[in-house]
Amino acid sequence: MRGRTTQQLELIAVTLEDVLPPVHPLRAFQALLAQVLAELDAAFAACYAATGRPSIPPEALVGAELLMALSGVRSERQFCEQLAYDLRFRWVLDWPLSQAAGDPSTFSKNRARLLSAPLAQRLLATVLARAPAAGLLADAQFAVDGTLHQAWASNASFHPTGAPPVRVKGEVRVNATSRSSTDPDARRTRKGPGLLGVALIATSALLCLDYTVVSPGGRAEWEAAGRLLARQGLTQGTLVADRGFDQTPFHATLAAHGLTDHVAYNAHAHPPGPAPPVVGTPAYQASQRARRKIEGLFGWLKRGRRQQLRHRGCAVNEARALFHVATYDLLRLLELGIR
Repeated sequence: MRGRTTQQLELIAVTLEDVLPPVHPLRAFQALLAQVLAELDAAFAACYAATGRPSIPPEALVGAELLMALSGVRSERQFCEQLAYDLRFRWVLDWPLSQAAGDPSTFSKNRARLLSAPLAQRLLATVLARAPAAGLLADAQFAVDGTLHQAWASNASFHPTGAPPVRVKGEVRVNATSRSSTDPDARRTRKGPGLLGVALIATSALLCLDYTVVSPGGRAEWEAAGRLLARQGLTQGTLVADRGFDQTPFHATLAAHGLTDHVAYNAHAHPPGPAPPVVGTPAYQASQRARRKIEGLFGWLKRGRRQQLRHRGCAVNEARALFHVATYDLLRLLELGIR
């Protein structure tokens, strides 16, 4: 007998717990995320006043940011649209079925207080606190590298500092004397205007320990790497990097931190310096193979057309990048069996 469609709305008693399969991967992700957010309760409380109208819970705001990084959603408008019909998002955020998804501007304004570097760094540190207890950082080998992100700037937006934005035919505008009118932190590079992201990872567990966003420049990459080492307080282990870090001040930074120097030797420098004794040893060659693992992090951060930054300036883009790195580390911990 042929079945017929019905136009009558049915009242169904169902909870969010019923719609997600018991073996869905989001269950493990949500359980680990709940542990991290519970440890950040005091930090969230410090961001809000004790009186006034209740806002969106900070746990939901942080969870929304991590879900956006996990699913490749680029904007609050797209996220609110999916929150309206995607029950998986509601389940992770503990967002009731009876509650509307909300306006995108509500998410943007409420999350502005959470997009700060100190809170983002604390979130990442809370995620990484599970790694030493599991012995994931036992070999103490680290790698640093940089990657270029597309900024909200174009070559036409660069104008001489203090001059009106008028284009002059044949005029050469360089980073030393010109700035972008749309993103003053951006700089012109061979690949186009952008901002530089620098990462510090543990090569064995493939966990990102820290990430920063700076203005590109001749010394910017290895100077930013030195600040990451100081911020993490690394005092032992081996650090590997490509030959772009083969600079005398950076070698001195590694020596001051007590780190074993396995930076790739730049034989093409003008003039090339003497090759360090460690070059050619089995340990050095193994380190050079391990340093390429950092490209997997950069590929994950830029997947789904995310190479284009969403904000202007280094500070807010660094905070958002740290949220994405925290998502990457949560997934990596789950792959390593941390629950």
